[in-house]
Amino acid sequence: MEREIYTPADTEVFLSDFVNILLDSATVAIPHSGFNPYTRPGWTRDVKELHTKERQLRQIWISEGRPRGMIHESYRNYKRAKRHFRTVLDMEFENHMKGVYRDLDTAAECDIRLFWKLVKKQKKRTSRTYPEIHGDDGAIFKDPEGVAEAFAMYYEKIYTPSEDDTFDEHFRQFIESKYRHIEEECTKVSGNIPGGPITTDDLSPVVNNLKRRKSPGPDRITYEHIIFGGKKIVNAFQTNNNKVSKKN
Repeated sequence: MEREIYTPADTEVFLSDFVNILLDSATVAIPHSGFNPYTRPGWTRDVKELHTKERQLRQIWISEGRPRGMIHESYRNYKRAKRHFRTVLDMEFENHMKGVYRDLDTAAECDIRLFWKLVKKQKKRTSRTYPEIHGDDGAIFKDPEGVAEAFAMYYEKIYTPSEDDTFDEHFRQFIESKYRHIEEECTKVSGNIPGGPITTDDLSPVVNNLKRRKSPGPDRITYEHIIFGGKKIVNAFQTNNNKVSKKN
């Protein structure tokens, strides 16, 4: 991260390296696992251990040629382990559902919105149907990609500056005048911009108060990357911001 920054191109290179370092570090340091949609509720640690034992005994039974009948020890051990595993799994699932019903009873008495939220949460989601949406040009989108594209165009239009009869021209001229004044004042000052250089004491509270569990942008960087990056991340931000904002 030790890189001199003189031009906008240097800044882009710095940020690109910064993003790659964050992503690579997160890949190495954070364990990853795939989502298993088939795991039943109530799959506790005890159930997992019993399942592992049952699979091990099954492999032993298979290695002996899959003999049938309780006279064979490998078959007997495998069947007993399987029965025990299924019994405990069903019991844990029943306990889980009792908790769900208890939450439903509580919600039904005090919060009707929470009640229906819990009810819908228990419904099986097997439908892959997507609602259709009409674009501004009259096109109809039904597939997920088309719906997403229609929303993207909608929000792009909202955030694109436009002018019409109700546009406040007087206010725009006022803002542009203020902006030109700030530019003129800044050109008179050499060194750091007004306010002085940014310090780690300025940045640390900002980083610590970032909202977690937010979706990343195109660079795939989340706030968690920055929050858990430690002091080196804050120092990198400080260095980059001061070099970018410093006037020669």
